[in-house]
Amino acid sequence: MVAAAGVLLWTEETDLDRYPRSTKSLQVLALDSSQEPTTVVTATASYFSGYSVSGDTVVYSFLPGNSDSRVHAYDRQQGTHTPLSTGAGFYPVIQETQIAWAGAAESADAGASRIMLLDRMTNTSTPMVEQSTTKLQPRALLVDGQLLFTVADPTTGTQNLYLAHPERTGLRFSRTTVQDTATKTANVRGGQIAVSGRFLIVPFEEIGPSERHPVHGVQFILPVYDINGETFTNDALDATGPTAEGGDGSRAFWLTKASNELHAQTLRVFVPIPGESQNPDGTKVSPEAIYRFALEAESLGMRLGIVIHNSGDFTMFGDDYEGQPLDKEEWLRELIQVFEANGKTNLIAYISADNEINHHCDWYEGDCYSAEDTLVYNGKTYAEAANLWAFNVYDIVKDENPDILVTVGMSTEVEATAGAQTRALDNYFRSHDEIALEDYVDFLSPHNYGGGGYGMYQYIESSWAGPVVLEEYGYATDPYITEFNEETGEIVERTFYREGPPICRTDPWEITETGGQVREECRNTASGFTEINIRSLQQLQEGVAHYAGGVAFMLVDSTRKGDFSTCSLDSEGRTQPAFDYFTGLFAIGGDYCDGTRTQTFGAMKTTGFRVCMHHSSNNAAMCGENNDEMRVFLPIITH
Repeated sequence: MVAAAGVLLWTEETDLDRYPRSTKSLQVLALDSSQEPTTVVTATASYFSGYSVSGDTVVYSFLPGNSDSRVHAYDRQQGTHTPLSTGAGFYPVIQETQIAWAGAAESADAGASRIMLLDRMTNTSTPMVEQSTTKLQPRALLVDGQLLFTVADPTTGTQNLYLAHPERTGLRFSRTTVQDTATKTANVRGGQIAVSGRFLIVPFEEIGPSERHPVHGVQFILPVYDINGETFTNDALDATGPTAEGGDGSRAFWLTKASNELHAQTLRVFVPIPGESQNPDGTKVSPEAIYRFALEAESLGMRLGIVIHNSGDFTMFGDDYEGQPLDKEEWLRELIQVFEANGKTNLIAYISADNEINHHCDWYEGDCYSAEDTLVYNGKTYAEAANLWAFNVYDIVKDENPDILVTVGMSTEVEATAGAQTRALDNYFRSHDEIALEDYVDFLSPHNYGGGGYGMYQYIESSWAGPVVLEEYGYATDPYITEFNEETGEIVERTFYREGPPICRTDPWEITETGGQVREECRNTASGFTEINIRSLQQLQEGVAHYAGGVAFMLVDSTRKGDFSTCSLDSEGRTQPAFDYFTGLFAIGGDYCDGTRTQTFGAMKTTGFRVCMHHSSNNAAMCGENNDEMRVFLPIITH
């Protein structure tokens, strides 16, 4: 929200689906007028980067993902829109006839940006801050023409405020360097993953300088089990282990897919804690078995992101909610101690206190934190109990090993209660019973499927200076069928759950003179949503995001997708809720609906190919596809 000289600007957002493709609109209201607010502009593809007002002129622009990310001026009297920048521009501010914004310099390296100043009286544009490798963000133009702006260094996590006179030229800023790496060795090298500013790094005490750890994660499941924690029960690990040990060998098959084809560096795994349905007495999931799995991942160059799976039972000590004795603390300590005893805690990239800590109230469909006044856990509200759980996990892990990183996941696509003036991301910063999550995590782990990566980071960065990992992104490719629209009472086509045409695999993004966006053929498809979030993950790609990395959900479709009559309607004209089982990056074969083109067992779906391209720095050959100009010659051997 922006207020200036009796004029108010704000944005409104309306969700369109479970994984929202929301409508965003910019509203303007003159406070001394009896007129209703005026809608300046509306879009669905992207979020606003910023907006400002002076007199009758409103300036605004969109984050990447919109077809036109230029800075525009809106005349409140005439109702007209005029583009001001020749290319993409972000964070515009205005003072009378002076307008400033951040944007990429011509022929600049990825991530380089500068601040331009436009004088509308003379129609001349000049660089006020030269091409820099930090994030530049104009904050305000003062009446004397001075510019207030911030410079954010993602390596150190610092953000400094500057004041510059328009006649002061030659300003330039460089971010602190840290060696970037997108390559893997045969074994996991280096020490414990650590925090450095907005990045995660891998320390090399005896080898050389630290490298940035890009996360490059994938949710690991075995397709014959459920999408939650069943994969890591002792029985499941035994059944899918090496054939020489009586298993079927399938675990090695999918581990190899994750490492060699998807080029993952982190495996995110759900591990059921005692009291959870798949580990009720604490004996069904062994810390030793998790450690042995970590050694398998290590042999393929991957670490574990261990997510505690507790299905919303936030009781750490004493009996659970049903009066059964618990040993959660003992089990968690033993898990860390097994790695400690073998000198392998570096195989734990992080431990998450909960998958989605705001999404465990089955009786309420929205953000459980927003219903805190009505939901009670052992005398505590939902939010109080959840934050206490996160505090206890953090306290136990840090007591065992203070170097192991701790986080907690947050669903960003659940609605708040009616009238709530918060977003899910605010749950990290609001204190409940004197506990705020931000104080007991090393990095934030929001989840988003609907292409909201840019907007989330824009919203959160002013409140958090540490790393942010987009810990779940991706999208289901089915069921692409009809469903019952409760508002209209009609059967409508469900369009979002589809893989998209072939071009969505090879070239889903188009760069225009005015910005970049998902191609029209790929919009509102699983591939399109996934691509937008991938773009937001690519460090400093447009100088507007500093994510530490991301985790794609999930490795492979579940064979249980066929258990829910997914391609048919129930008696009320609704589809069965099975789209979660189609979020795999690899196909599992069997029955699909009309959304998934890639159906062969073990084949990489379009969403998987886009994730692979991200992990491999856009190397199509590493993702199993050759350039049209490449020719492969096979040797002929004769005897």
